[in-house]
Amino acid sequence: MQFKWAELQTSDAQLKHMAYGGFRVPDGSLTTRVKEYLEEELMSMVTHDAPVSSKRLWAGRIISALPALLLLFSGTMKLLKVPAVMEGMGHYGYPEHPILYIGMLEVGCTIVYLIPRTAIVGAILMTAYLGGATATNVRVEDPSVIGPVLAGVFVWAGLYLRDGRLSALIPVRR
Repeated sequence: MQFKWAELQTSDAQLKHMAYGGFRVPDGSLTTRVKEYLEEELMSMVTHDAPVSSKRLWAGRIISALPALLLLFSGTMKLLKVPAVMEGMGHYGYPEHPILYIGMLEVGCTIVYLIPRTAIVGAILMTAYLGGATATNVRVEDPSVIGPVLAGVFVWAGLYLRDGRLSALIPVRR
């Protein structure tokens, strides 16, 4: 099938309109910008629509639940100012007044992690929190330093299994 030059120009203008919402682009840069736009759309499709099997989804949910429950419980105990928690935080050198904020931060990060749309941001926040917990344990030479490290590994392992976007972004080869 042959096209006339006028038809190609019309098609080019329509493509320009679709790709840039009607904004004008300088002559000569259309092909480069359209190519970049289409590559972004392709990456978007790959990362947003990556399917996950039912088994993998449930394995990810179970693994994700472990650090989430741990941090929800720990944060709740801080919010309730349980005497054993207050004593433990004193062992780490924390005064009493920031413990409420630490508990809110802990619970907040976990809630963001449990919401599927914000799970990746939540994992980043939980990793930062757990990194602080690890640093605190190292500073006081507490042998339980492995706990927050393992919790962080479970945060990302669970998310990797349950979220196709992360799996598409970081493929693991067999």
